[in-house]
Amino acid sequence: MPTVWSDSVEVKQIAEMLINKDLKFQDIVQYEPKIAYLFKSAKKSKELGKCSKATGPFKHLSGIDYVIACWQEWFQDASPADRESLVYHELEHIEIIEDEETGEIKFKIKKHDVECFIDEVKKYKDWCSELSELKKAFEE
Repeated sequence: MPTVWSDSVEVKQIAEMLINKDLKFQDIVQYEPKIAYLFKSAKKSKELGKCSKATGPFKHLSGIDYVIACWQEWFQDASPADRESLVYHELEHIEIIEDEETGEIKFKIKKHDVECFIDEVKKYKDWCSELSELKKAFEE
C-alpha cells in the first residue's frame, strides 16, 4: 500500500479548538502562521504525527508555514482524548520567535523538552533536570 496524503478536516478542527482555548498557543493566534493539516495513510508509520516547517519551493508555491500530518490508520481508531493529545503535541512543535534586533518574526520547529529511553529511566530514574521536571509533571 503506497503512502497517500489528504487534507484532514478532523485534525484541523481539533487544532483550531486547542489554539483558541489554550493560552499556550497565543503566538499562533497572534502571528497566524499558515498551517496545513494532513492525513498520512500508510500500512505502517514510524510516527503517529509530525509537525514540519515548510521550506524552499514548497513554501514559496503554497504560502504554508507548517504542515501537521497524522497517521490516518491510528487516528481513526484512537479515542477522542488520544487524538487531542497527539494534535496538542504536534502544535507544541510550532515555535515563533521575534528577532530582538530586527523585529523579524521567525517560524521554527521546537524540539522536545525530554529525550530519553525507557530503559534509561527504569535504571537511573530522574537523573537529569529534564527527567526531574517530567517526574514532577506526572505527580501534578
